[in-house]
Amino acid sequence: MNWIYRNDTDSVIIYRSETWLPGVSREVSYPVPPELGLTCIQEGDSPDPIIFHSDITVQPNSQEVVSIPAPKLSHAVALSIFCMTQSSGCECRFNSPRNCIIPIDVRGFQQTTSWQNCSRIYLMNNTDSEAVISVTASEAV
Repeated sequence: MNWIYRNDTDSVIIYRSETWLPGVSREVSYPVPPELGLTCIQEGDSPDPIIFHSDITVQPNSQEVVSIPAPKLSHAVALSIFCMTQSSGCECRFNSPRNCIIPIDVRGFQQTTSWQNCSRIYLMNNTDSEAVISVTASEAV
């Protein structure tokens, strides 16, 4: 369910890409800050900031591909990728199996980037034992 806000002021209110003229109600998929002065007519569902989380088991000398869903409110994604079972030998690549290698270990990888830069993540286990790699993507506004 979406949020509905009405502009009960005498001024035009603009937030993100939405504009409320005086007296106008508008439906949006997210809550807006109360400081804007809009009247909330209907509370909607608050979007979950976590757009993906999974502990992925990658077999020895194998690869798994993770597709990250597009964020709903922004174009930015905060990524956390950790290898839970190996100290070395795991890696990831973004968007193509031919792109730059990023080693993944217990120290992990954390970065905020645009969703277009990480919509697909290639996880590789170059060891002789099974690896569990934890991937979390949250919306960064």
